[in-house]
Amino acid sequence: MNFRNAFKNPKRMVPIGTLFLAMGILIPMFLHPASQSGKDWLEGARGFVLGFAITIMFASFVIAKRQRQNRCAGN
Repeated sequence: MNFRNAFKNPKRMVPIGTLFLAMGILIPMFLHPASQSGKDWLEGARGFVLGFAITIMFASFVIAKRQRQNRCAGN
């Protein structure tokens, strides 16, 4: 699957964002690092995954709104 085509269709982006959101929520339940630096890296990775999920879902809503406005305007 080509990601450029997936990111043009907001209906495909929402499940991808939801998957990353679930991964970000479940990371602390399954990974338990032993050292403090490992915990810090895990928190950084978790923040990155959650931020990516929020960005993907927000972008899908923006794209859907633009497509809806273009359809209503007759473009």
